[in-house]
Amino acid sequence: MRAFPADGRGIRQLAYTPDGRHLVVAGRGAAGLVWWDWLAGTASRRLYLLDVLPAEARGEIDAPLEIGFRTDPARVVTAWEWTGQENCLHVHDPDHEREVGIRITYRTRYHAFAISPDGQRIVSRGMYARADAGCLEVWQPEGAGDLVRIFDWRGDDWDEWDETGALAYDGRHVASVGPRRTTLRLWDTYATPPNDGGPWDLEEVDPDACVDSDIGYLPRALAFADNAPGLAVGGDGLGVYDLGTGRWRALERDREMVHAVALTDDGRHLLAGTESGAVELWDVAAGRLVRQLTWDHGPVTAVAFAPDGQTCAAGTATGWVVVWDRDG
Repeated sequence: MRAFPADGRGIRQLAYTPDGRHLVVAGRGAAGLVWWDWLAGTASRRLYLLDVLPAEARGEIDAPLEIGFRTDPARVVTAWEWTGQENCLHVHDPDHEREVGIRITYRTRYHAFAISPDGQRIVSRGMYARADAGCLEVWQPEGAGDLVRIFDWRGDDWDEWDETGALAYDGRHVASVGPRRTTLRLWDTYATPPNDGGPWDLEEVDPDACVDSDIGYLPRALAFADNAPGLAVGGDGLGVYDLGTGRWRALERDREMVHAVALTDDGRHLLAGTESGAVELWDVAAGRLVRQLTWDHGPVTAVAFAPDGQTCAAGTATGWVVVWDRDG
C-alpha cells in the first residue's frame, strides 16, 4: 500500500492511464491535471488549462469534472467547470504535448459530465440558461466539438436533477438521477431521433429510450463496467443495476453516504468510497463485502481500478491518494 499527498484542497477526480503506469489526478486546488507515478509517489507531468486557453477566454477555472482517455491516437479528454456558468471541453495529445480541441460552452449551464470508455464522446447534463428545462447532450469533443444528440427535459422535476452531479456513460447508455428522488434513469442514446432532427423532447422519444427504476435512494455516485452490463450506484445505499436483465440488486440499504464508486471491467468487483473515510471492496456476484480499508484522511471522494483490475486507488477530501493491491 502506498499513500501520498497530491492536493491540499482535496481530490475531485482520478483515473489510471490506459497502460496502468500512471494515475492522473485532478485536485480541487488547481485547474490542472497531474500524472503521478504511483509506484514512486512522484509527479511526472502537469497540465494546466490556463496555459493553453486563449487569453480572451481565460477566467476562473475550477478542477476538471471528468477525465477520460483515448488510446489510438493517444488523447486525454477532460471537461472543466469555468466561472461557474460556462464550461470547457478539452482534448490533449500527451505524446506531442499539444492541444487537439478546445470548446467553451455558453448556451447551457452544465452540472455534470461523463466520458465514454473510448474517449470519443462526452455526455453533459445541464440546464438551459433562459428556460426552465434540463437537457442531456452528447458531444464529439475532438475537432469542431460537434453536438451530436440532445435530450430535453422540461417540468417541475428539474429541481431533482440539480441536487446531484451523478452521471455515467458507457458509450451508448447514460445513467443519471430520475424525475423523482429515488429513481435511477437510463437513457439509450442510440434510440431513433425525431423526424425533424430537432431536440429530443421526452414526449417524442420511443419509451424504450428512457427507463426509470426506483432504487430507494438518491443516486449520488454512478459507474459502468467497461466490458460487462453492470452499473454501480452509490448514495445512502449501494447496489448494481444489470442492463442485460433490467434487474436492480441492492447490496446494502440505509447506510452511510457513498461518494464514489467504480467497477472492474468485468463487473465482478466494486469499490465504494464513504463519508467516514473507508473504501469498501465488494464481490458483486456474491453480494458480499470482501474487504474494508480505513485511513485518517477524511471522506473518500474518488475511487478507481487500474486496467488490470488488481490495483486500486482512492482520493480523499484532504488531498491524499492511496494505492493498494486488491487482494493484498
